[in-house]
Amino acid sequence: MYRIVILLLVSMQTFTTNAATTTSVALDVTPTTISSNDQHRSLVQRLFDLFKKKNNSQDVERANRKAGTSVVLGVFALVSLGVMFLLPLAGFASLPLGILAITTGTSAIREGATDVRNARMGRTLGTISLILCGVAIVLLLAVIAAYGNS
Repeated sequence: MYRIVILLLVSMQTFTTNAATTTSVALDVTPTTISSNDQHRSLVQRLFDLFKKKNNSQDVERANRKAGTSVVLGVFALVSLGVMFLLPLAGFASLPLGILAITTGTSAIREGATDVRNARMGRTLGTISLILCGVAIVLLLAVIAAYGNS
């Protein structure tokens, strides 16, 4: 027990000395390296500009294909829910299809698709199918609980 306390105290002391040296180094930075345009922007905006990827025509085309895929997956998810009355196990395919519709729609929007309407429609259809699948599962469990004991 004493060894753990001693290790913690030594590591805390090392951490505070490292933190003190890094803050003294950080205070030595001069503001002359920052241009006048960058002074008005926040650090988050400058970092975002650093990591932002420029969209070329191939990236936009790929994002538009993802938006179309999102709509198709959303429609398939709703169709599989409709087929659930004929083939009960086929209805549970709407769960992964709905999740895929939401993720591909969100990915298409983030990648800068010009066809944002299809991406949003795919996300909406995926969300509706997930909600309806959840309701179907609850109803299935209620039916099993009601008639399972007889």
